Amino acid sequence: MSLPSGHSLAVATLVHCNIALAVATLVHCNIALAVATLVHCNIALAVATLVHCNIALAVATLVHCNIALAVATLVHHCNIALAVATLVPCNIALAVATLVHCNIALAVATLVHCNIALAVATLVHCNIALAVATLVHCNTVALAVATWFTYFWSLTIFLIAELLFAIACIIFPWKSREIIESVLSKRLIEDYRESQNTQNFVDFLQHEFECCGITTDGYHDWNVNEYFQCKKDNPSAEKCGVPASCCIQKRNMPHEVSEIINPNGCVTSVIQFLESNLYWAAGIIFGITLFQMYVTHQARSLMDQIALQRSRWY
Repeated sequence: MSLPSGHSLAVATLVHCNIALAVATLVHCNIALAVATLVHCNIALAVATLVHCNIALAVATLVHCNIALAVATLVHHCNIALAVATLVPCNIALAVATLVHCNIALAVATLVHCNIALAVATLVHCNIALAVATLVHCNTVALAVATWFTYFWSLTIFLIAELLFAIACIIFPWKSREIIESVLSKRLIEDYRESQNTQNFVDFLQHEFECCGITTDGYHDWNVNEYFQCKKDNPSAEKCGVPASCCIQKRNMPHEVSEIINPNGCVTSVIQFLESNLYWAAGIIFGITLFQMYVTHQARSLMDQIALQRSRWY
């Protein structure tokens, strides 16, 4: 048998043995062992050939047996080094080595989904009765790769949607107003005292944007809140009032409402703020989105480089 030059070769010749064990150790691929069990053979020749540095193919040819072929595949980076299998280009391998007239019935190893999960070599009716190779680490690697690709594409789709949303808000400002009005609804006024988070959010809006209420009705919105309703039968101490965040911070204490509290609703104030800072807001949104896409692309490139290096060694 001629072997390609530059590949690892281990030849063990066992003569006049009832039970022959040939162990071929493959080098330069960080793959542990190829074990070919030769049983009841007068002349045994075990040849381990390393193919393309990534696919380990160990072929043990039994001489002076009727028909004998043992295929041993070395599994990468695992604690178990014994398996009978052949790696195929699609990374899903099913190899069955049937040894006939050698008192070795069947050796089967199944490698599933990317260099893989479970390899079982069963040797029957010989001194080595059962060989089981379980690849533990490979399941974790395969799951991590699948999770990464799912995360990568999900994040990419999210970032593209974010970018398109920002562009749409700039091109269709009236739609932006509808979206803001749907988010900043009177429901926030109704739940003002029911939720601390809602109260903090409304106070932040009214204080920072110098507004009172949510809609264009301004401070009249607070009449829908049961604590601030201006009704005679309302027992609340805050009846006919507004939260302190509605108040103008610097005032001369006249009696006009517009000089004591902010009369405008927060939707109007927020839209005016965005319109006056449109280019700054667009620049910030584009900058953040492009940075996120750049980081995602770099992470994908790093993942590809790691996979390339792994393919060279394993």
